[in-house]
Amino acid sequence: GYWSSVLRLHGADVAAYDANPPATRRDDPDASSIDAKNAFFSSDAAFTEVKKGDGTSIFDGEEGKSLAMDHALLLVWPNNADHIDNPHIYDASSSNSSSQPVWDADCLTAYMDAGGQTVIYVGEREEQIELDDEATAPDCGFCSSRRFQQMLKDEFVLEEHLACPCWCLKEDDVTIWRRK
Repeated sequence: GYWSSVLRLHGADVAAYDANPPATRRDDPDASSIDAKNAFFSSDAAFTEVKKGDGTSIFDGEEGKSLAMDHALLLVWPNNADHIDNPHIYDASSSNSSSQPVWDADCLTAYMDAGGQTVIYVGEREEQIELDDEATAPDCGFCSSRRFQQMLKDEFVLEEHLACPCWCLKEDDVTIWRRK
């Protein structure tokens, strides 16, 4: 909800969704049950309203089609390290690994099927990551799947690339993509 909050403060019309959203208020009676399902949020309040919805169902029906056609899709670090792209660091015993499925490419497919035209992606991209001398394969990073990144390159044109603050040892940037 942080990025959505900042965008709303600057006048953007934002519809924020999360499969397991944090509580929007500290006094929310459902806060403990909501927060328990999402390892990325503590019991602190969210920065802004975040509705419940997953990346494959929010674009269903006429309302979903309207949402896709009238809004850009903003994905900020959509995935954790996963067993396909990051087997060397994937930890199946971690609560983050088992509770957070890889969903970014499915979300992008649903958005495109509903007529979406613009994607704003914040995270690492394979072409931005410098490999060390011992690397045996390209690295797509920790925050999105290789499949998602390939879909962006195949189905969209990179229109803008912006630097942004990032975590230590990460190569995050903000990219804006328009449908081909």
